[in-house]
Order: sequence, then C-alpha cells, then structure tokens
Amino acid sequence: LDALRAARPLFSDFRYILAMAATFVGWWAISGPAQNLGPVFASRRLDLSQQEIGFATTLLAVAELLVLPLAGRAADRAGRAVVLVPSLALIAAATAALGSIEGMPWAYGPLMAAMGAGIAASSVAAGGLLADSIPPGGSGAAVGVNQMAGDLGYLISPTAIGSLAERTSFSTAYWIAAVPAALVAVAGLRTSRGTARSTAAAR
Repeated sequence: LDALRAARPLFSDFRYILAMAATFVGWWAISGPAQNLGPVFASRRLDLSQQEIGFATTLLAVAELLVLPLAGRAADRAGRAVVLVPSLALIAAATAALGSIEGMPWAYGPLMAAMGAGIAASSVAAGGLLADSIPPGGSGAAVGVNQMAGDLGYLISPTAIGSLAERTSFSTAYWIAAVPAALVAVAGLRTSRGTARSTAAAR
C-alpha cells in the first residue's frame, strides 16, 4: 500500500499505466497459457511426448533470447509503441491459435516460439515506457508497483485459465486467455497515434 501511494502521481501518465498493463500481460501469458495449461493441452489433446513438450518450451525460451536485443534496438529507434502493439497482437494471436490446433501437433512448437517472441518484445517496450514515465530522480516505488502487476498476472493466470479449460474447453480457455493481450494492444494504439503526432509536429 505504501508503494501504491508513492507511485500514485504516475497513475495519471498513460505511459505508466500501459507499461503496467503490458507487464501484467507478459507474465499472464507465460504463466497460464504457456507454462501451465500448455503442457496439459499438448499431452491430452495433441498426444505429444514429454520430450516434444520440453522442446516446444525450449523454443519459447530461445525465441525470447533472440528477440530481446532486436526489440530493444527497435524500441529505442522507432518508439516503444511501435514495438509494443505488434508484439501484444502476436501474443494474442498465438495464444488464441494454440487452442485451435487439435489434429495439428506440429504447430505447437512454432506457436510457442511466436508467443515467446511476443512476450520478449512486449517486455522490452514496456520497460522503455516505464523508464520514460518515471521522473529523472527515479522512483523505486513505481518500479515495484510495475513488478507487482507482473506478479499478479503470473499468480492468477494458471488458476483462471485452468478453471476455464476444466469447465468449458481448451479452445475456449485459450481464446479468453488471449483477451488481455488484445485489449492492451488496442490501448497501445493511443500511444502510437500520440507518437506519430509528436513526430509530425517536430518535423
């Protein structure tokens, strides 16, 4: 609560809110759809072996490692939102598609890699937005609250998405799991338009 009170002045900055939302989405996606529901779905519906599931999870991590430096340079040169919006859209698309590949087990690995790439790029862009919104003197509380948003996504995603899969279907659970990324991507378009206007004015 003290951290929230200390970070309160930044809540009026849309960049800070967007950074928190993107951080939430990144950890939501990696915890629920990828790490927890993913292996169960791959085993029960795609009939993949433990080795195949492990390989797909490795692809997710490798994609993250490969994309991180590229996304960092792109976010610095082209702008945070230019990287954030497509990466969130990629997370949403890959997550929704995962629930629709029964009968196509070969697609599991590539979709996991796509999710990893989207998570890596969005996390870099969110970090840039966070840095842009924090005053020059810095704010440890602001960084802490942003991390709390990620922790919240990481904690509630497995239970929420797992319960949906249990009560409805894997396909429904994956489609609903994609909603947070899609919503934040749409919100990020506001920052993209603002950046474009600022660039045009500067020119």
